[in-house]
Amino acid sequence: MKRSLINTLLADGEDFFAANSVALPSFALWRPDEFSRRVSAGHENVVASRLGWLVSDFALGDFAAEGLVAFCASAGGGAGNYAERLLILRDRQRIPDRFHRRRVKDLINCGPGNLCLRLHRTTPSDTLDETANLQVAVDGAVRKLAPGARLLLRPGERVRIDPLTFHECQAEAGDLIAREISTATDEMLDSFFLPQIALAMSIVEDEPARRLLVSDYPDQFPELAAAA
Repeated sequence: MKRSLINTLLADGEDFFAANSVALPSFALWRPDEFSRRVSAGHENVVASRLGWLVSDFALGDFAAEGLVAFCASAGGGAGNYAERLLILRDRQRIPDRFHRRRVKDLINCGPGNLCLRLHRTTPSDTLDETANLQVAVDGAVRKLAPGARLLLRPGERVRIDPLTFHECQAEAGDLIAREISTATDEMLDSFFLPQIALAMSIVEDEPARRLLVSDYPDQFPELAAAA
């Protein structure tokens, strides 16, 4: 992706959060030079815990169809071993099938659009299990689903997604914000996709960064990133 497109997506994302009364922590709005100063002055944990912005087109090259803007607001360790992420999906935009080996998460649709999911169990070879039925908790009530069946979450509804469950997400009937409360794991190391799809991607630096991405931290703060 071009850095200019990432900059535009982040500016639009900030506006969308604000329009929906979602307040972000101060470090979400730091420009790169201020980010460096703040990290050096006591905010090392932002980098060490990989808090901040994530943008991806999943190496597919069509962000409008398959893409994600996300913000990791918390990734505590020890007794606070949980994470909180905010995800933006635009109308009809999709997050391709992925699963986590360790992460348990509640995915909450904060609206205003609907969130459509399709779930599969994972086979021993890390592919979609097209035969195994599933049971998931939606707002605390158990639902039984056939593999790949459509699960619609309206604003305010939540689903629990267990490890080794492939989940595809798509926005319907408008743009939406989803809140993910989960076990704290490294997004890059505990997200598994089908072949030819990846969370990491290359960036063409056609203009200066407006905000740093979590994926920028290893180059910007190599010692902190290495320690993390």
